[in-house]
Amino acid sequence: MLNAHAADIVRHLREVVYLEPQDLERLGHAADQGAEPVLSQLERGFDWWCLSYRAEGPFYLNAAIAYDPDWHALASGRPAVVVRGNFGGLSLAVPAGAGTVELRYVDPASELFFASRILMGLAGFLAAVWLAWSTVAARPRSSRRG
Repeated sequence: MLNAHAADIVRHLREVVYLEPQDLERLGHAADQGAEPVLSQLERGFDWWCLSYRAEGPFYLNAAIAYDPDWHALASGRPAVVVRGNFGGLSLAVPAGAGTVELRYVDPASELFFASRILMGLAGFLAAVWLAWSTVAARPRSSRRG
């Protein structure tokens, strides 16, 4: 199917998003074939992306970000379903109008791992303070004066 568009593949992939049938059902609406969205003002940070858009009709956004089920999206402030799109990227349905699309990567296992390292460091620090205090408190009074 893509070979049929070898001469104009960039234009073709700008206009078409390939989705699995079950993912198309999960997105919950059909994109307006005539709508060409205008995407602008991209901001990104650590594990998040935000872009502004304007479109006369709803559309499917295909982002060149590796799909993972831990990506979450808000389209114009409302939760949006994220599915696997073209070449393993992220795809989601975006409503008509003007608004923003925000993508956040939230992996509970990574956050738990990070939090456990902070707690382990804090526990180690408290153990070192307790050990130092108990060593000083256990010295006989005569050895403290000398």
